[in-house]
Amino acid sequence: MTVFKTLTLAAAAVALTTLVQNSTMADERVSGDSLATSLLKSRAQVRILRHDDDVHGGCRQKAFSGISVVKAPARGGRDSQTGVAAETKWQEDWGLDRCGEEVRYRVFFTDVGDAGAYFAFKLLN
Repeated sequence: MTVFKTLTLAAAAVALTTLVQNSTMADERVSGDSLATSLLKSRAQVRILRHDDDVHGGCRQKAFSGISVVKAPARGGRDSQTGVAAETKWQEDWGLDRCGEEVRYRVFFTDVGDAGAYFAFKLLN
């Protein structure tokens, strides 16, 4: 395979990955009333479970039990001068059944349009 073909395939893979990661929340609603894309929701679930295992590792029977939006997103547009997408932020509370005990995590989402999306979280109880 030539260097040009290898670089072209690598560029196509990066473009496809970027396209998947940058799909906006308006394009895809997922189950559980989350406004996040399925990819972003999945990443948040993995990180929360990993964190919960570090803090409460004795329980191996954990399942998310419900999601509610607690702070609605302020829909961002594009800056008329630069064309750069504005941030959209929102918050959700996620229930986690930890061996019969209900705990809640607050998840803070930020969608920056063309630049992707990210999240942070904290245990509420």
